Amino acid sequence: MTSQDPPTAGAVTVSNRHVPTVSDGGPPVSLTPQERRAAIAERAEAFGDWRAGLKRFVLEHLREGEYEPSGYLQIGKQHDYYRVAPGGAFALSKSGAEKVSQFLAWVRGGVETTRVHEAKDFVSITKRAHLVDVLTGQVRGSAEASATSSEKGFQKGLAKKYGGDFRAALHDIASRAEKRAYVQAVTLSSGMTEVFAEIEADRAADAARREKLKAVDAQGLPVYMPGGEHEGMPIDRVPTRYLAEFLERLREEEKAPRLMDKIEQVLLSREQA
Repeated sequence: MTSQDPPTAGAVTVSNRHVPTVSDGGPPVSLTPQERRAAIAERAEAFGDWRAGLKRFVLEHLREGEYEPSGYLQIGKQHDYYRVAPGGAFALSKSGAEKVSQFLAWVRGGVETTRVHEAKDFVSITKRAHLVDVLTGQVRGSAEASATSSEKGFQKGLAKKYGGDFRAALHDIASRAEKRAYVQAVTLSSGMTEVFAEIEADRAADAARREKLKAVDAQGLPVYMPGGEHEGMPIDRVPTRYLAEFLERLREEEKAPRLMDKIEQVLLSREQA
């Protein structure tokens, strides 16, 4: 094998990123401005549906990792996707990448070794993984990733296993690089980074909404409707009929006394106005 300058551990490059379209390909066609606008609108709608479907799949079928109280991932508990560090971005695991591939009808289309550095005290290898659409046979994306013997996991385990000669560990190091390349190919070709960002934004918005609903006035009574058709609306702006019906339900269920007090206060002030 030819020695080359070793890559940085875990380095990744990506090519041929797939963005889904509503077109099946074919020769170029001439479109009028009106037809072009309609085609763009159709593609935008299809892309939105595709992205929404992938997001729903993640939320309903993928399992998030488990964390320590400190926020760091529990060992062996990364599941299908996990937060890389407390407050950091999400990443797919191998099992998560496989499930996303299955959902999108993608399979591994082969793996290439693109770079190798092999010496007794240091080994590195770079792999390129390809994704193929099982319905069309087209390549949907590819990515390169590297692994080296200098990584902590290899230093602790393989040094002892192979007596310090990391050339004998080439297969183990190559397997890690191949796994990384596959996961990165799925992540980047599916736009999973953006999907995770949307999920994170939704969570932040939901947390902000729940925090808002905790607001109370000077009397310690709630300010906003905590649920129902007018959730999040200031109680003193909710239609009278709806408030009266909501109050009746609360009385029947005998709960939320502070909310009942607030609604009664608002209804009384309207009667006196």
